[in-house]
Amino acid sequence: MLENAFEEVYVINMPRRTDRWEQFLQRLPEDWPFKKPIRYEALDGGVVSPPTWWNGGNGAWALGCQSQKRTGKLEPRPRSGIF
Repeated sequence: MLENAFEEVYVINMPRRTDRWEQFLQRLPEDWPFKKPIRYEALDGGVVSPPTWWNGGNGAWALGCQSQKRTGKLEPRPRSGIF
């Protein structure tokens, strides 16, 4: 019943911290009522410069927010690079 409560379930995870993803999966209860989580690779704000239009939040930013604002959903990025 709750499986259809959300179209998709995303977990944002840094590419270099797949250990956290594995821990997350191991801790999911067997009776997890939602769809299987999809891993979405996070951007490392310490490595990638913010866009020129960004002017807030002590440098905290994510281009994923830009794509989500545009489309209303997260868009997977190619594995070969940041974009």
